[in-house]
Amino acid sequence: MLAQEIKIRGEPTADPQKCRFVLDGEVLSRGSLTFDAKSDTANAPLAEKLLNLSYIAQVNIAGQVVTLTGDNIESWP
Repeated sequence: MLAQEIKIRGEPTADPQKCRFVLDGEVLSRGSLTFDAKSDTANAPLAEKLLNLSYIAQVNIAGQVVTLTGDNIESWP
C-alpha cells in the first residue's frame, strides 16, 4: 500500500494559544469533537498522538480543520 500525501496549512488565530491546521481532505465528516488529557482517545488515534505532545492541551477536530490549543506556549513555530 502506498502512503497518501496529505497537504496541511497552518493558520494562526487571534488566540496565541491556538493554531488551526487545514487539511486538503476531511478528518471528520459530521460535527466536531474535542479532546483533552482526560478524554478517552481509544477511537481517535490522531487526537491521542497529538495529546501525547507535551505542549498540546486540547485538540478540536471538525471537517477538514484540526485546531490545537497549546499548554502555555509563547507562539506557534
